[in-house]
Amino acid sequence: MLKSLAWPGRRQDAPRDDLPLSATVARPAAKAIAEAPSKGFPWIALLPLALIPLFGASAGGMDRLLLVMEGIFLFLGARRGVWVLGAIIVSEFTIGNYMYVFGESFWISSRLVIVMASIPIVAPHIIRRPDLGPATRGMMVMALSFVALTTLANTVYADSGYVFQFFRYIVTGVTVLALIPALVTSRDDLRELGMVALTVAVVSASVAILQHYHYKGAPIYQGVPHTGAISRFESWEGRSLGLSESPVYLSNVLMVMLFLVMGVLISANVSTKTRQVLLAALVLLALGLYLTYTRSWSYSAALALLPIVLIYRGRYRREFWLLAIMAAAAFLYYSDYQGSRYTLGPGSEDSAAARPVLWSAGLNIAMDHPFLGVGHNAFLELSPEYASSAEPADGEGSVLGVYTPHNDFLNVWLSFGIVALILYLTVIVLSVKNFVEAYFRASDSLLKGVALGGMAAMIAFEASSFFHNYFDSTLTLWLLAGLSLAVVKLANLKPRGEPTW
Repeated sequence: MLKSLAWPGRRQDAPRDDLPLSATVARPAAKAIAEAPSKGFPWIALLPLALIPLFGASAGGMDRLLLVMEGIFLFLGARRGVWVLGAIIVSEFTIGNYMYVFGESFWISSRLVIVMASIPIVAPHIIRRPDLGPATRGMMVMALSFVALTTLANTVYADSGYVFQFFRYIVTGVTVLALIPALVTSRDDLRELGMVALTVAVVSASVAILQHYHYKGAPIYQGVPHTGAISRFESWEGRSLGLSESPVYLSNVLMVMLFLVMGVLISANVSTKTRQVLLAALVLLALGLYLTYTRSWSYSAALALLPIVLIYRGRYRREFWLLAIMAAAAFLYYSDYQGSRYTLGPGSEDSAAARPVLWSAGLNIAMDHPFLGVGHNAFLELSPEYASSAEPADGEGSVLGVYTPHNDFLNVWLSFGIVALILYLTVIVLSVKNFVEAYFRASDSLLKGVALGGMAAMIAFEASSFFHNYFDSTLTLWLLAGLSLAVVKLANLKPRGEPTW
């Protein structure tokens, strides 16, 4: 299970059927897409989600549905640039590590294809020199400096092939960071992108619920893993995957969206009907998140609730306190009643017991190479040399040399050095600062809600990354950092009066 969070890749033996789903979905929709207005919500791009019951039972079928969605969003992006971000969101929330295979040795990730394809699409919008906001320059300097240091460390310690491989990944993240403030130019852009993200996340949570509950001895819906997954659905032993590649990735997506929805619910002025819809979505996200049985999200979410309590001064402050306490009590009671993974101690499973060993070895490597690190791919090779100081003398079956560090902060430090770690932390701190500044500066209640939820989502994500390898397998950090730039930019614009929902 731990090994599944290493560098993303497609299995050589992944199922590849030739179902012509892209043709059956994309061709009938071509006319509707071409006639789609330049403004307005693109429901046509989300329609493939309705076909999951028909085609989602196979890995190839599910992949094609999601790839069709990404293609439609890219097509729409030619008329309204912000929709290329819709394609990136769909990829990140579902099959972010899907790999296109060319020949026997050349692989390229779908996220890189999407980001590279988006550049010529949005070029006409970028040429107009959109306002990137007051915080973008400082953030981009830190991010580009981080790219330079990671490339330098890998050049010194890794072969040229791996240098290029990791460079492609990190440049993809920084490009996403720049695209978000460039393309999100109004609250309507932000609101409609949020609707896309929420729709995909709620569908993923609903699939996760159907994967958990049984009918006649089998899950109601038993979708097989996607081509980026490493094992069969049954091997997760009751942990739901939703539309993601693993329960860990699903918990990451649902936790981020949970806090964004929570921020909007308690801060934005919305109609009663909209509030009911958001509450229903919140319940589905919470239940789907619980069914991942990923313990790290519970600690991270508890930590992220604290800053909300400290800065939130809205009309629902008492209700928020009450609901938070009730939710925590229900979570603890039900987890204990079920005897689920949430109640197990750190030594109860191999995955949890391995982390202190991996962290100890990672810290020792970082202390021995503090300034330039050892390169991103060296931990597996070097960690067995630290077994005497990291593992118990009577330990059986060493995890060193088998698993990656499972701590993003240690991973960055030991791979690229202390300066790179400082730059990485600076991007995180600046993102939280942007969200807090936007919350207090914005006059629009929607911006306030997104800022409040975004702050909590960033804190929760980084707390969770203390236990996982998110840094080198997801774009969530860069998406949240870019969102912080967009929100603080919009918060500094002159208000034009808040429209009704």
